[in-house]
Amino acid sequence: MIRYASLDLETSGLSAKDDQILELAIVLETDWRTPVNELPSLRVFVEHEQIRGNPFAINMNAWIIAELAKPRHERSAKSVIEPEVFDVVSDFLKVHLGKPNWTLAGKNVATFDVKFLEELPGWDRTKFRHRMIDPGSMWMLPTDDRVPDTAECMRRAGVVNDNPHSAVHDAMAVIEMVRAKYGYQQARKAA
Repeated sequence: MIRYASLDLETSGLSAKDDQILELAIVLETDWRTPVNELPSLRVFVEHEQIRGNPFAINMNAWIIAELAKPRHERSAKSVIEPEVFDVVSDFLKVHLGKPNWTLAGKNVATFDVKFLEELPGWDRTKFRHRMIDPGSMWMLPTDDRVPDTAECMRRAGVVNDNPHSAVHDAMAVIEMVRAKYGYQQARKAA
């Protein structure tokens, strides 16, 4: 079974060059028999001296900015500064997946999330495989005129995400969509 890291970011906008990562979450697919909410996961807020970005994205993620305004010990997740992000992610992946050459998964992970990661100090793309898992292409139908968005992929996969735009819940939803595509639930029932 392929083991992979489902990654999701919440950002202050759509431009990797101009905007910032506010929250990063990774959920690891390590055993398809384990419920998704019990898989190893990492969730961190990313601290910045100043938040810059797009008003729509900042408004959508205002709850993260409110968390970052609290003292560290009162936040609902660990916080790191940008230069620490790669080390925190790398250490987490080494513990749970072993040596580098990790596979990333996520909706638009290659065209959105990775672009933001590459802007981080110390980010080392060589630690990750160049092929990534995106449920958009998995849940595309021959009648579609474009790759379906996350909501449509989830609908087709029968996945419910009660907390959209929370990075950790979105990362879990990707694993659920992959599992649904390959019939993991049926296999688990038969086992």
